[in-house]
Amino acid sequence: MKETQQWEQLQDTLNGEQNFCIIEERKAPILYAVLLQIKKIDGIPVTHRNGKEGPEVIVGNGYYVQKYLELLSDRPKYTRADFQVQMGLLLGYSFEDCVEFAKNPPDCDCEKCGGPNDRIELGPVEYEGTRPYQKATYQGAAYGTLYHPDPELIKHSPGIQNWSKP
Repeated sequence: MKETQQWEQLQDTLNGEQNFCIIEERKAPILYAVLLQIKKIDGIPVTHRNGKEGPEVIVGNGYYVQKYLELLSDRPKYTRADFQVQMGLLLGYSFEDCVEFAKNPPDCDCEKCGGPNDRIELGPVEYEGTRPYQKATYQGAAYGTLYHPDPELIKHSPGIQNWSKP
């Protein structure tokens, strides 16, 4: 399946429907092996690179290859969704298609898809006495604690109107 998708992306690039394409050895070993032997296809340069997920071939002119490499190096500046939109625009997709893709991204955490999900995840509700709280994590690491109002303190607070007490 991935091999077929990579062949289609190459065809779209050669037909001018996409600015460039990235063919990864791990996703399309046959196509990668073929492109490894080629310097240009129909006048379009073929660039070889060792990415974080392994070897890849980039088919596209030098401008797009350079912008792709710059985008990868600037990844920490973007949220995952923003990165996916920027990558899609660079590849040549419409802004609307890029936003739609970023709303429902593939279950892939490779560098080209934007890396691991960068949302803050909240754990289950726990209690410190009667005060509820949740532990927060960001990219799997501890990020802090979200404390909720203590319902018992609110019930007995003189500064709170009767109509707003739980």
